[in-house]
Amino acid sequence: MDDPLDAFAVHGCGGMTGLLMAPLLDSRGVQSEMFAAHIVGMFAIICWSGGLSAATFGVLRVAGQLRVSAEEELEGCDEELAQHEAPHHECCKAQHEDHHEGNAI
Repeated sequence: MDDPLDAFAVHGCGGMTGLLMAPLLDSRGVQSEMFAAHIVGMFAIICWSGGLSAATFGVLRVAGQLRVSAEEELEGCDEELAQHEAPHHECCKAQHEDHHEGNAI
């Protein structure tokens, strides 16, 4: 799955870091019991999020709704929304065609 906004890096990794650092940097000292609870909670969140994502994307994949057509991929999914064509559009289109033909750029 493509993550062009780095949502996992920002929210997932940042959230896990905060969750694990809070009991280690507590003003009263390291809170080992809280740290253990946070680890259990973190794995519960990972399992819940991963399970729901796998179920959702699995259904979408089986239904054939997870990918856009090759033509839409080549044009760009936001082509209809764009008011002005990006100046590098033709360059990117050529690179995309070369990539799918097996030519290295």
